[in-house]
This record gives sequence, structure tokens and C-alpha cells, in this order.
Amino acid sequence: MQVLVDDGIALDVSVAGTGAHSVVLLAGFPLSREIWETTARELSAQCRVVLPDLRGIGSSGVANGPYLMESLAADLAAVLDALGD
Repeated sequence: MQVLVDDGIALDVSVAGTGAHSVVLLAGFPLSREIWETTARELSAQCRVVLPDLRGIGSSGVANGPYLMESLAADLAAVLDALGD
């Protein structure tokens, strides 16, 4: 799924599993969410797993820098809001 954030960038997010609780798996810069595939598959049997690609990574949009921690945190908040968490 795509989630639009405040500055119009589209973040690409995968969601696996269901449940009352969500686990967000963030890949370290500059890696994509693909590093979490095995872990996500295991966790998705017990909960909902949210796997976003951060801005500029994977299929997510690229914005003019700098990519500040505050921007990345706001992006994650937008993803969770879009998912109702």
C-alpha cells in the first residue's frame, strides 16, 4: 500500500498478518524492508506486522533532503495513522 505523508511523498508499506497488536519493523538506512521478510513471516502468525520503506528507499518516494529524524518519525506516525494504529 502507499501512504502519502505531509510533504506529498508516497511511502510504500507492506502489512502482513492480523491481530490486536502491531509490530513495526524498520530497516536501517539504506536498507529496504526486504531484510525483514523471514522475521515478518514468522511474526505475522501472531500479530499484524507493518513493514514500511523509509523515504528514498525501495519503492517509496524520494524527497529533497535532508532526511531528518523528525521527518522520518513523522512519516512513521502517518503510516500508523493510515492503518488506524
